[in-house]
Amino acid sequence: MKNNTYKVINIIKYLNNSVAFPNVIRTWGILMSKIHYVHGYVKDLLNLIADNNALYILDVETHNDYVHLQIKSTEEQIRRYIQRKERNKTVQAFIVVEVSALLQHKAYEYRIYPDKIQETLIVRTIGSSRFVYNHFLELWNKEYEETGKGLTYSACSKLLTRMKRDPETVWLCEVDKFSLQNSLRNLSDAFSRFFKGQNEHPKFKSKKSPKQSYTTQFTNNNIAVSGNCLKLPKLGLVKFADSREMKGRILNATVRRKPSGKFFVSILCEEDICELPKTDSAVGIDLGITDFAVLSDGSRNDNNHFTRQMEERLRREQRKLARRALAAEKRGVPLSEARNYQKQRRKVARLHERVANQRNEFLNKLSTEIVKNHDII
Repeated sequence: MKNNTYKVINIIKYLNNSVAFPNVIRTWGILMSKIHYVHGYVKDLLNLIADNNALYILDVETHNDYVHLQIKSTEEQIRRYIQRKERNKTVQAFIVVEVSALLQHKAYEYRIYPDKIQETLIVRTIGSSRFVYNHFLELWNKEYEETGKGLTYSACSKLLTRMKRDPETVWLCEVDKFSLQNSLRNLSDAFSRFFKGQNEHPKFKSKKSPKQSYTTQFTNNNIAVSGNCLKLPKLGLVKFADSREMKGRILNATVRRKPSGKFFVSILCEEDICELPKTDSAVGIDLGITDFAVLSDGSRNDNNHFTRQMEERLRREQRKLARRALAAEKRGVPLSEARNYQKQRRKVARLHERVANQRNEFLNKLSTEIVKNHDII
């Protein structure tokens, strides 16, 4: 039997002197929620698995409420290992491992249609996440200047809890708590990559940036599909365009607001993605100007000038935008409060979004066709 890689999707503590196999009394995540306790139980589990030469540890990933182990073995060997532990009456407590094929991450993006209350809450959550990120970035920079060492995620998380109790920042409790925690994780990851030389120093987030989003975590079925609505933390049921079927186990969801005023959600799932069938074909690609791509088999792909097709309309709408900006300046009204300017800005943004969507659709269709029909590129 060919060896495959399996990932533990659930770890259950089982007492063989109290209930009958395969009934269980509680999951590990409920039993041990503190991560330092989880580390101790992971070591015990590794010692148990090390006794069996058929199992090989590839990776260990611990979280606040669950643990993932990546092991290499066959499913038959894992089943025999569990049964042998069950027959060992000298062991009063042991671990039952549920396995599945190695899963990969895949994101599904949907457009959502929130009502006025939900739209306001999304905007507030995005603003709160941005505030937490910028606040702790400033603290991190000051700590580094004074001591030569930055903060840590755990230290920032404790300070965030205090901020929620402070009367001046108690409004942070009104938004999704996972969005604030993910802002701290993003900041910690940004500094980790900076010190490794992988990116530049983290910058403050701007309210005027076209990228406005927040990420929430999946827990206790707080993210789910219900008919033509999508259940999201704090937002409740939100209408969405169910354009494709969602598969696998949900990990998190990212809610985005685009410059055009539209709202989208990207749901990250963990699922088994099958390989494409072999075609025993190889192809070379030459990118050009007249033709977008010329393949070695002689096929040509036209360079669709999507921006040129919308050039006249974009020019006309951008001139309107410039005139409304001058009119707001003459009246002494800030652009953020000028309604006509904001209305025209969203109209221009929708045109740019349409061009970007056309370009992305063309690239996705072309790349998918090439990958499906050729093994080597």
